[in-house]
Amino acid sequence: KNIRILKKIERNVENAWRAFEGCESEVKMQFLHTVVLMNWAYFCSKSDKDIPTLDFLESMESIYSIGKKDATEEEKKWKSILLSYNFTRVDELDRKIAKLVRNGYIDLTELSESIKIVNKQVLDNKKSNSFRSAWDLFHNSFDDNVEEVVSHFYKCFTDSVTQVSPNDLDSLVGVFRELGEDTKASEMITYYIQERRSEIELFDVDNFYLFRPIKDEEIIEKFKGVYLTDSPKRTLGEVLDVLSGQNGWNDDDIEVLSSATEDDYYHYFKSLHGNHLTSHVATCMKFGRISNANEQTRSVSVKAKEALMRISGESKLNELRIHKFNL
Repeated sequence: KNIRILKKIERNVENAWRAFEGCESEVKMQFLHTVVLMNWAYFCSKSDKDIPTLDFLESMESIYSIGKKDATEEEKKWKSILLSYNFTRVDELDRKIAKLVRNGYIDLTELSESIKIVNKQVLDNKKSNSFRSAWDLFHNSFDDNVEEVVSHFYKCFTDSVTQVSPNDLDSLVGVFRELGEDTKASEMITYYIQERRSEIELFDVDNFYLFRPIKDEEIIEKFKGVYLTDSPKRTLGEVLDVLSGQNGWNDDDIEVLSSATEDDYYHYFKSLHGNHLTSHVATCMKFGRISNANEQTRSVSVKAKEALMRISGESKLNELRIHKFNL
């Protein structure tokens, strides 16, 4: 029986191995590690209840979710076996391997898609670890090796830029400035923006995802510029939908409302049909009643009022309709 299972493992490997060409060794090891376990589970669990079933392996996301109050004694035993085999989680590649084990074959195109995802994760982890390890040279000696530290940091940063968070960049730039490397600090900021510009939310310096506030003034200034230029622009309607019926707003809301022209308000109000017409107009007008409002905020109600006066002058009916807004 064991020879029969070994032959099935061998055939599985022969059928799928070419799909792993060019990928990281860790991905190849995952395949071999998983295909052996899943063959054992699929062909031996029916006759031995101590062996986890393939269904069980496929159903688990992480082994650490097993063993809670609702777990059976059988499942707890299986968990112990899987831990001893160092099989702790199941990803999409593992599920494709399960399909290979069940059917004896698999569409290599389908398998390759999962391999690409896992391979990218492995590469990203390596880059992240490389950047983290760069700090070891900084922390682990009292050698007078500024040039070596700066050079190593710079190389690890450029190699791993896709894994560097804004807070990581801020910390590294701070070190470079302390060491008198302002030019390289600016180069890193520019390179970071160039390589990560498509990830627009990274450049929102007020975002909640930041572990701590950004300190470097150049990062703040350049990030704000990128975010202002590249972030998706909300429309008048989108902002007014959010603000109608509530008292709070933020700077981005005012930026959208104040940048709209009188013509924009005119055409927007004319496009409205339904009970939100009244609430949207009223929302615009309330900015003129705020005692300590700045000029930008007051401009919202000024332009909205001018647009409404134009609409009022178009017909007696519209004049009557606009009376309710007390212009």
